[in-house]
Amino acid sequence: SFGSPPDDWMSITASEGELSGEEDLATLPPSGMVEKFGHPCFKVTETHVMIDIRDLSHFGLLKRMIFPPSPVIAQVLLFLRPITVRQRENILDVHLLPWNVPLSKVKDQHTENTHIKTSSKCSLTPESEYHLCCQPEESTVQPASETFECNYGPNYHLTFEVFVDVNKKEIRLSLLDKTGREVWEPRLILLTGQDVEPPTLDELIRRVSSVMTIADGLRTKDMIPDEIYSKVHAAEPRQEKTRLLLDALDSGGASVKAEFYKLLKNEEPHLVDELESGPSRPQQF
Repeated sequence: SFGSPPDDWMSITASEGELSGEEDLATLPPSGMVEKFGHPCFKVTETHVMIDIRDLSHFGLLKRMIFPPSPVIAQVLLFLRPITVRQRENILDVHLLPWNVPLSKVKDQHTENTHIKTSSKCSLTPESEYHLCCQPEESTVQPASETFECNYGPNYHLTFEVFVDVNKKEIRLSLLDKTGREVWEPRLILLTGQDVEPPTLDELIRRVSSVMTIADGLRTKDMIPDEIYSKVHAAEPRQEKTRLLLDALDSGGASVKAEFYKLLKNEEPHLVDELESGPSRPQQF
């Protein structure tokens, strides 16, 4: 069994005209494969050949040596980390990636973080340095500058980290090249950590049944202190548990509320769907 091919292998289809007489792809020896297709083969069937292309052609390599890299369409992706009760700053992860890297793949590697939607398209030049600018200025960005690489995986590490006071609800971000030219114009970024309006407080207290499961999830991520968790665990009836937990969310900030909402949607999706489609929401947590 060949197993799954690596991401950098290419599968091609050979037409009947490429084969002569009794020649069959599945019966060609490795030397015949190299002679016919010019590359070692990973897998062969009667109709397909999977070949390994690990770099550019000789022309492409020569062009890369002589000419500077050309700009490519890229994207700036933002992810807000969960915040714990001990933190005084929100941490925003910024990824600079080629445009054709699927957002879903990046999300899958950073499931604990909340993706912040914003217009992300820009034009960046590989092997060039860029600087992330953040307002307010007292926010911290690290590193000061970073080189853009055309990273297609398998790992999608962050490019910049932005540390923002937990009381700040919004910031402005922009990306500059080494000459100071804006390549990604300033964007207003809301640090709310969630894309949907929360359900009503009264409805949550009355109807949430998985309050201890949610409390366990928040405690595991260090988002509620042990004292609050113990009070929620000891409280009766269930509605009182929910009320105490929701009261604790106010001191945790937007990221803790977002994590509560994520856990609630995971444990009770039908309840969340019903609450989101309700006609009114007079009081929100």
